[in-house]
Amino acid sequence: MIELRLVGRSEMEWVNRCYDEVDFVHSHFDNEMIAVAEVKGQKAGLGRLVVIDENHLELGGMYVFESFRGQGVAKKIVEFLLKHAKPSQVIYCIPFEHLQHFYPNSAEKPGHS
Repeated sequence: MIELRLVGRSEMEWVNRCYDEVDFVHSHFDNEMIAVAEVKGQKAGLGRLVVIDENHLELGGMYVFESFRGQGVAKKIVEFLLKHAKPSQVIYCIPFEHLQHFYPNSAEKPGHS
């Protein structure tokens, strides 16, 4: 079973070490919602919603650790993050080309793009 939660401020060093592994931009706790997925107590992946302004967010930073790929972890992270957005907020996502097939199925929430 995949368990999801928002990361705490004390986990930011770990988050950014993970993003360093894949050359992603670092996260900043004060303007992001960062989710971590765990499978049987082991961290399996993470993702984030970055606050652009009060009405706009960007979904990104999706990183599933190799040994957990193909188990639906990324989809669960996206669903979890979308539930944390307000219905009035617009969510943007600029996926890597090889992942474009993944996002249309995950972001079918009214008011979110």
